[in-house]
Amino acid sequence: FSCLRNGGQVEVEITLQPKPRPDGKQLAIRYFGMTLRPLTPELAADLNLPVSEGLLVVGIEPDSPAAQLGVQLKDVIFQFGKLYVTDLDSLGLILESLNDGDKVNLGLIRGNVRAWAPIPVRKKD
Repeated sequence: FSCLRNGGQVEVEITLQPKPRPDGKQLAIRYFGMTLRPLTPELAADLNLPVSEGLLVVGIEPDSPAAQLGVQLKDVIFQFGKLYVTDLDSLGLILESLNDGDKVNLGLIRGNVRAWAPIPVRKKD
């Protein structure tokens, strides 16, 4: 790479590094107070769930946005906003663009019922 410096041309070597993927698991805990894990067909069968894809709720912090919304253990999250989620990598990409105070529509499955509700983003440090 060439650039001008003090009236002269200077050659500079630049090494680009890929941006690290956002950690969907940590962002879900930080923003919503819920711990998620990818749902596999085997896990869905073991838990007798009606779906085999999505993110299974395995933990909820008290007084978190998820708890205040009424999210329960064994609920399956399948959508954030307009995007469907099946893994923590795609969730991280969705959540990294959210700001404190934003509300995002959460799609979840409980038993045979699909429901959508807005959940506020609460960024904790």
